[in-house]
Amino acid sequence: MNNRTAWRAILANPQTVLAAVNEGGVVDAEQCDGDDRWSQWAIGVCEMAVGQHDNAFRRWASLHGTGASTEIAGLAAAAKAAGLRQVDEHAAAIGLDEFAISCPGSARIDGLIGRAADEVGHWRPHAATGYLAQVDVGHCHRRDLIRLGWVRTEIALLEQRADDAQVIATRTVVQASQLGSERHLVKSRLFLAAALPTGPARLRHARNALAGAAALDLFPLIWPAVLVLADDASAAERALASSAIREIASHLPEQIGHAWRHRVDIAALAGPA
Repeated sequence: MNNRTAWRAILANPQTVLAAVNEGGVVDAEQCDGDDRWSQWAIGVCEMAVGQHDNAFRRWASLHGTGASTEIAGLAAAAKAAGLRQVDEHAAAIGLDEFAISCPGSARIDGLIGRAADEVGHWRPHAATGYLAQVDVGHCHRRDLIRLGWVRTEIALLEQRADDAQVIATRTVVQASQLGSERHLVKSRLFLAAALPTGPARLRHARNALAGAAALDLFPLIWPAVLVLADDASAAERALASSAIREIASHLPEQIGHAWRHRVDIAALAGPA
C-alpha cells in the first residue's frame, strides 16, 4: 500500500486521522487529499509546518468559523493560534485558544497548552503555569506531552531556572525521538539548544535542528535555529534563514505578522527587501 492509499484509508475515519497527527504521522500534505473536515484540518497541519500560513488559515476558517464548539472546530482554532504565535501574533491567538478550551476532547488540551504559550509570549510565566496545571495529562497523546515540554522549557527560561529548562528540554528530545516524528524531534532539539548555555553543546544541538529543518523544508524552525546560533552562524546558515523568512513572509496574509517582519533580528536575517 503506497502512502497516498494509506492516507486515504486513515482519513476515512475521524479518530484515526486524529490519532495519526497525534502520533506525528502526518508529514506531507500531498498524502492527505480528502475533502472532509478532518482531512482539511490535517492538510492544514502539514501546510503550517512548512510555513504556508495563508493556505492553512483558509482551510481552518471553515472549520472554526461557525462557532460550533466541536472537537474539530477547536483543533482548527488552536492550530491557527499556533500559526499566529509563530509570527509574534500572541494577542490574536488568545481568542482562538479560548475557543479551543471550550471544545471537547483533544481540542481542550490543545487550547490549554496554547493559552500557556500565549502567556509565555507576553512574558507571564505564572499565568502560563496556571493553564498547564489544567491539562489532564492522563488524557494526553504523546504529541501533547512533547508540546507540554516545549512550553515548560520556555517557562523555566523565563523564570531563570536554567537547570530545570535543560532537564525538561532533554526529556522532551527523548520523547520526540520515541514518537518518531522528525518535525517534533527537530523542534525539541531547538528548544534544548535554546536552554543550554553558550558553548559547543548549544551549537551542536542548534545545528542538528537546523539541518533537520532544512531537510524537511520546515521554514518556521529554520530561522529560530539560526537565531540560537547567533554570531556563530555561518554565511550559509544565515542565507538559509533569509530564504526561510522570505518564504514565510510570502505566505502571510497581509494583516498578519507586520511586527514580526520588522523585528530587528528578523529584518537583519531577511536582508534587503
